[in-house]
Amino acid sequence: MTEAIYTITDRKASVQMKCYASNNLKKLLLECINDENLNDLTSVLKEKKADNILGYDTKAVSAFVMKMVAKYLNP
Repeated sequence: MTEAIYTITDRKASVQMKCYASNNLKKLLLECINDENLNDLTSVLKEKKADNILGYDTKAVSAFVMKMVAKYLNP
């Protein structure tokens, strides 16, 4: 997920790469939201829907990803 965010925010990335990264991130977010084991982390996303390609507020997405990284990648 962090790699997708980096691609989306990279000024040098092509529009095609940004679209691919956005669609991939959306797919991953939906998988996480549907995982009952992650309800404590995904609540921030469920509350902050938005009318964009991801379907969720970008700040909420960022907060969610940071929580995932902190909990699962940095024990």
